[in-house]
Amino acid sequence: DTILAPHELLTTVKDSYYCRDDDERDLPTFDSMFILRSLLSAHAIQSVESRTRLSLQHSETIRWRRLKSMVEDTIALFQRMLFEGFEIVNDSFENDTQSQPGKDYPTKPTYFISIASWIYTKQIFPACEALVSMLLEEDHGDGIVNLKDGLVAKVFGMLTTLVALECRSTPSGDLNNTDRLVFAAITASEQFFSYVRSYGEPQESGPSLEEDLLLYDRPQCNKLGQAALAFFKLRSQLYPSNDAAILFPSPLSAEHRWTLSFPHVITLLADDSHVKFGFDMLQMLVNGTHFIQPAQSDTYSNSALQRAHSSELLAQTLHTLLSLVLRISALEATMPNSSYSSVVKYSSLQVMSLAQ
Repeated sequence: DTILAPHELLTTVKDSYYCRDDDERDLPTFDSMFILRSLLSAHAIQSVESRTRLSLQHSETIRWRRLKSMVEDTIALFQRMLFEGFEIVNDSFENDTQSQPGKDYPTKPTYFISIASWIYTKQIFPACEALVSMLLEEDHGDGIVNLKDGLVAKVFGMLTTLVALECRSTPSGDLNNTDRLVFAAITASEQFFSYVRSYGEPQESGPSLEEDLLLYDRPQCNKLGQAALAFFKLRSQLYPSNDAAILFPSPLSAEHRWTLSFPHVITLLADDSHVKFGFDMLQMLVNGTHFIQPAQSDTYSNSALQRAHSSELLAQTLHTLLSLVLRISALEATMPNSSYSSVVKYSSLQVMSLAQ
């Protein structure tokens, strides 16, 4: 049998997805192929990393640009498959639920995201991290270490995408499998993040990977995923759990609670499915920590931190809150027992109090 080189294996996996037949829209087929392609792409990255280290020992010529491209192609492929798979599972689940209500389905959106999160955090993410670490060790990190929009930012940003899709599939506000896997991956990657942060010229970033992922201006991060991470992080600090098995994120420093939490309130408030959590988060910030307050924006040299204290975000949040006051008060006047008010669990007077 012919043994494919790692880059050839990855190319074959990509071609099998981008040039596939339409019958893969069938859920069981897509689900199986998603797992297979994801694991094969992770294997390709693992193999090329080990082979390259062996080539270094023998002073062989190495195509460094190909290694960078393999990481980028793997992340892009996984993201495409993830979004398509989530759409297929969602559509299938909604259609089956409407046609056969009450039936328990093995493939729910939350199950699909849990599987995808395990594959990414346990296979693809560590493999990409190891390969990028080798590129940095050999001084080939140009164009990949920018934590805002470089290749590393895409690798980290996928973590927020997984959390966002988990929120879409289970809008309960509970810490689920995906969130635990993501927090565990973040904790395990702090050393790698510090290495990336110290490479080359100084760059605007958070002091840790957790806090960097919460910076509001991050184009490679999913805003809903960032907001969910900020929500869980703040809640775990104010209301610690007694469950020792849950790996919660490390607490935010007092001066960073507002800076890294408040900007994400607007993301939750602007989403009808998660507006309640926006209210909850604002309640925790304003009433849960009485000593917390915004700092002067000129005290930060980091532009992302400055924007967190800007009047622009404050004005957007207040405008959204006042719009919600009008919306909820109208529902209260015309439909006292409206489903929207029962889901939000905040009255117009309570929302006005938060705005004040």
